Amino acid sequence: IPFKYQKGFSIMARIRLMTHNQWKNDKNQPAWEEKGFDCSPTVRVAGFVRVYRDTMPDIIGCQETSFIMGDKMIRYCQREGIRYAMLWGRDTPIVYRPDKFEVVDSDFSLFPDEFPGHEGIFNNSQTKSWTLGVFRIKENGKLLIFVSTHLWWKSGNPASGHYQPYSDEARQYQLNIVMEKVAQYRAKYNCPAVVVGDLNAN
Repeated sequence: IPFKYQKGFSIMARIRLMTHNQWKNDKNQPAWEEKGFDCSPTVRVAGFVRVYRDTMPDIIGCQETSFIMGDKMIRYCQREGIRYAMLWGRDTPIVYRPDKFEVVDSDFSLFPDEFPGHEGIFNNSQTKSWTLGVFRIKENGKLLIFVSTHLWWKSGNPASGHYQPYSDEARQYQLNIVMEKVAQYRAKYNCPAVVVGDLNAN
C-alpha cells in the first residue's frame, strides 16, 4: 500500500504490512494427531514461512508467538532464502526486513493483570502485551512507528461461554495504554504510526 498520513505526514514509500496471530502452541495436540495431522511448530511455522515467501511482507506484527516458534520462524526464513529479523516482544514480536528497515527505537510491555476498579484478572498467563518499533525506511530515511498488540480475550457478552464481566471495557483500557504510548513516540519522532494485532473485539 502507498503509505500516507492525512495530517501532513508522508513516508512516500510502498510498504506491505501483515498482522498474524500464530496460535501459541509448541507441540502436536492429540486431537490433531488422531486425525493424522501435525500442529507442532515444526510443521506450522514452515507453512507460515511459505506464505511469507509468497507475499514478502515488509513488516509483520505477530501475536501468540512462543520463543520456539519465533526461533524456527527466523531460521526457516533463512532456509527459504528470505531474510527477516525479529524485534522480540514476548508473545507480540515484530518481524521485519532488515534490507529495507533499520530499528531506531523500540519498546515493550505486558498489560497489567488488573483493570483498575474492576474485579478479575485481565491478562491470562501474562500473554497479552504490546511491542513497538520505530523503523527508518532505508529507501528514503523516513520514519514509521509500528505496533503489534494482543488484547484480553474473554467475552463481554453474558450469553457467551467465555464471559467475564468488564472484558470489553478492559480491552478499551488496554488499547488506551497502547495509544498513549504511540502518542509519546509520535511526539518524539514526528512520524506516522500503524497499530495492528489481535484485538479480540467485535
